[in-house]
Amino acid sequence: MLLFAALLYPLVLHGAWKAWDNSHTRVLDWLPGKYEETQELFEFVRRFGADEMLVIGWEAASLDNDAVEQLADRLRGLDPQGDSTEAYFDQVWSGPDIYAALTEPPLNLTDRQARSRMLGWILGGQDRTVVIARASSFGLADRHRSVRFARQAASDVTGLPASQVHVAGPTVDSVYIDELNKQSLLQLNGLSLFACLLILLACVRRLFPAIVIFAIAIYSQQLVMAVIHFTGGHMDSVVMMTANLTMVLSVSASVHMYGYYGGVTTTTENRAVIAFREAFTPTALAAITTGVGLLSLLVSEITPIFSFGLYGALVAPIATLLSLCYLALFLSSPLESLRPRGAEVREEAHPTLNDASSLRPFALRFWPAIILFSSVMMFVGSYGLKDLQANVGLHNLLNSESKLLEDYGWLERHIGPIVPIEIVLEVPQDRGQTLLQELDAVATLQRRLASADVVGQTISALNFLPPLPSPEGRRSVGDIARQRVLERRIGDSLGDLEAWRLICREGARNYWRITAKVSGSVDQDYERLVDDLIRLSNQAKDEITLQGVDVSVSGGVPVATRTQRRLLVDLGYSFLLAAGLIFVSLTIMLKSPLAGALALAPNLLPAVIVFGTMGMYGFKVEIGAAMTASVVLGIAIDDALHLLHQFRVYSSAGLDRVTAAVAAHQRCRRAILQTSLIIGGGMSVFVFSDFVPISRFAWLTMLLLAIALLANLYLLPSILYSPLGELFRRRLRSERG
Repeated sequence: MLLFAALLYPLVLHGAWKAWDNSHTRVLDWLPGKYEETQELFEFVRRFGADEMLVIGWEAASLDNDAVEQLADRLRGLDPQGDSTEAYFDQVWSGPDIYAALTEPPLNLTDRQARSRMLGWILGGQDRTVVIARASSFGLADRHRSVRFARQAASDVTGLPASQVHVAGPTVDSVYIDELNKQSLLQLNGLSLFACLLILLACVRRLFPAIVIFAIAIYSQQLVMAVIHFTGGHMDSVVMMTANLTMVLSVSASVHMYGYYGGVTTTTENRAVIAFREAFTPTALAAITTGVGLLSLLVSEITPIFSFGLYGALVAPIATLLSLCYLALFLSSPLESLRPRGAEVREEAHPTLNDASSLRPFALRFWPAIILFSSVMMFVGSYGLKDLQANVGLHNLLNSESKLLEDYGWLERHIGPIVPIEIVLEVPQDRGQTLLQELDAVATLQRRLASADVVGQTISALNFLPPLPSPEGRRSVGDIARQRVLERRIGDSLGDLEAWRLICREGARNYWRITAKVSGSVDQDYERLVDDLIRLSNQAKDEITLQGVDVSVSGGVPVATRTQRRLLVDLGYSFLLAAGLIFVSLTIMLKSPLAGALALAPNLLPAVIVFGTMGMYGFKVEIGAAMTASVVLGIAIDDALHLLHQFRVYSSAGLDRVTAAVAAHQRCRRAILQTSLIIGGGMSVFVFSDFVPISRFAWLTMLLLAIALLANLYLLPSILYSPLGELFRRRLRSERG
């Protein structure tokens, strides 16, 4: 078995490296395509293109700064350091470009008119401007190289360091998150491994077994990554945590078995075999319940959560059981004897009926207070769950000091909001209306959208067309003649408007695009924002006199909003499913539904307390937090199963309820404490991640594990110690009777 694992390791290592190398994070890919919001986005992209933009600005960028136009020219060209024949950006706008297009023929707008149409999206106060670049299909295929080229071009043209050039927009968001994680996660993974090893050494107190347990855990971690790669999966910053979770679960299982190994006092049989046999049943049950906790995440329709649950459920239970096998083989081998002199295994005698009073933990004597206090906390936490909210905005993915949020803030303070929400007005062409009437409808919709407080600026074809006469001023012969000339000019401009992706003519329908810019540098309620824009769009639709028009709202923000709505639903469904499946497993194991419910309750307590408190104090759930409840439930139940298993073993041996509860507590408490320390310690370093979902996942995992540790050390033993413990012994008595 060890030989097979060794022969397989080069393949595992190759798969793990490829999974790491190909990992990337893109928030817009988190929601599946079946939802209305993603369908609207797909339709928008089909008609107008992906239209991912980069916005680049710096302190001295203004309408009369030559560097602005130089940067625009550089971005239109090819990458001099690359070997491609295609440009990363298919259209580039600068403030001087747009100003010239508006003030020169054929538009000939006045200076004031031109500036008013540019203000808030490409022009700010003191004539400050930016360069806006739209990524081509070639650029979208490799966003990292596109952004790297843009940053380098800006640095070359301006002569400024990267810290003084501000780059933001949808194209750079996913690139920044990837770069941030690949820089920090490699270091954090190393620190996590180091922390696990130190805690493991402190717990095991022997170098060789600790190194073996650690090596088995590393193998399990890399196995998950290899499975992701070879099954065609995609690893992102969230799914990456599956590997770390599997590693700490492997360590946890090995520590439990090593604890059993240390408690074996017989010398007539191989101690490793006895320890493996004793550890296998509760560990197998724990692996099943952990798998159930992870499997429950498959109800999620958010891609990273689904993938986290899928790969965790596939590999983590198997890796946990393999850890026992590998450790048993080591403990049975001659290598186990290679230990420093005096570093013997610490043995613990099995408690008996005679020493029950001396072993009785002081806290268990207050079991009524412990059970009552836990019940009150469960009730209070349940009350707070109703106020739980979710958010997946950029502020909930990055910490407030990140360079990207700083760039968003600078650009939005000096120019205007950057995040686009796309509104499309669909007008049928079989109703006999004129172009001016269609543009009147666009103007009505644009005015309605601009009235929203959260919208900084709106952009449509009207920004690049001559001023339209009011509908009331089109009745005289002269007005009609001027109207026909204007319509002809507008008709001649339709090709340019299509090239700028402001209109799409498809069959017998025109699709007019209006972009509403909202802020990405402040934390705001995007769900309410999108609802407001939908409401305003519907109001404008009612005001438009044309028949058969339709309005749709699309873009990354509505998709993120739907993701936000799904988070709470997924959190509730996955947790309830995990709790339900674990309850069934406990009921089968204990042969009593009531005993199963009592065994499950202490492990529900951490999630109810933590998420209830978050609801009461207004802390919002994001994608990292949404995974923790089910995952920690699956982990925490492991310790409970070991405790219940020992309680049943001692009860079967003839000990009374109180003595069996005390003996089980005495036998398992060190392993329960050690595994919690190892898992918590291994995850603790990730609180320093700049990617908030990973940091929040680590924080909540540690907090939930700490409460689960108290529940398994005090609440569950108190239940077993109390008269309620007879429910766990009833079937045993009937079997003996």
